[in-house]
Amino acid sequence: LGAWPAAGPRAAGGSREWGGGRRKGELALLDGSRCAQSAMEWCALRLHQPGTPMHLAMVHVPTSPVVASGMGHPPHSALSGVYAGVEQVSESIKRDNEKAWEEAHQYIKHAQKIAEDVGVPPKDIKTAVLKTQPGAGHPLIGQAIEDYAREQGVENVICGSRGMGAMQRTAMAIVGLGSLSTFLVNNLDANVCVVKHTEAEASPAASKAAS
Repeated sequence: LGAWPAAGPRAAGGSREWGGGRRKGELALLDGSRCAQSAMEWCALRLHQPGTPMHLAMVHVPTSPVVASGMGHPPHSALSGVYAGVEQVSESIKRDNEKAWEEAHQYIKHAQKIAEDVGVPPKDIKTAVLKTQPGAGHPLIGQAIEDYAREQGVENVICGSRGMGAMQRTAMAIVGLGSLSTFLVNNLDANVCVVKHTEAEASPAASKAAS
């Protein structure tokens, strides 16, 4: 079901002592997919202890902007039309990034409602949208998650598995790619639980919250 790396001794209240600091609570990672939502529901129903924090977080990766540096503004050159086109594309990307940022915050609110509907006390829920560099891959996304987990003193990180088969995982690893969950298991200084998702796992509370 997951990977639970060795950690320090248990502290009072079910938290752990790691590196001289006390950690407690969970961080459920969301990306807008049903798979990630199922992992969050599993965390809320089977792992969360009332009175401890349950963090819900998404990572926003902006699209890289188009850079037209060095082109200047040649009014009587064939490049003027190219420059104008690049500027339009840059503005479009900027608007798309702003829209995606707002949508991430809206989705986090939606996820919070689902968590509350399956029984997590509202006062326990903490939400965040983390931002990385444009076009970031798994290492930078994972670093953003690791930084947040450390800053918040999170003990358990929960994410969903999309069910990539062994052959596909091997092929992706050969070309230097792979799943974010694999990266987290191998690199986070925290417990990492990867929750498998099946379509049959949709909960009535989640369905009600989504309607």
